[in-house]
Amino acid sequence: MRYFENLIVIVLLAGAMYTDRKEGKIKNSSLLVGLGSGLLLSYLENGTQGFLESITAAGIMLAALFFLYLIKGMGAGDIKLLCVLAAFFPEEGISIVTASFFTGAAMVVGRMVCRWVKKEIVFIKHETMKFSIPITIGTGIVFVVRYLEQM
Repeated sequence: MRYFENLIVIVLLAGAMYTDRKEGKIKNSSLLVGLGSGLLLSYLENGTQGFLESITAAGIMLAALFFLYLIKGMGAGDIKLLCVLAAFFPEEGISIVTASFFTGAAMVVGRMVCRWVKKEIVFIKHETMKFSIPITIGTGIVFVVRYLEQM
């Protein structure tokens, strides 16, 4: 079941990155399908207990990150994407968020260093980042660490 689950997450993340880069947003329809898939797979794998764990993890993720949306620190689509990932992997939601935030920070620092080396303006006010990319990389890091721990 995990392979099927991972395949759905990979397709979801690839689609989120594509639409985020192309249109500047993550489509609610793909997030809804992802959430439904995560909840269904959790139910099929662990019954009612799995379903409740997944929906609880997604709800806690939403509550924890909602403040970032209010202060315009994160887009709604990015938060919803992290909620969907929490539904798929309730036990690793915090790890995915942490890895995503650190990846995003590293990308921003890298961009600023490149600009500094090129003698360009290092900080551009109101510049944004397509956060689906660090979310995808952070999720990949968690997958790799999980795989290595099982070896």
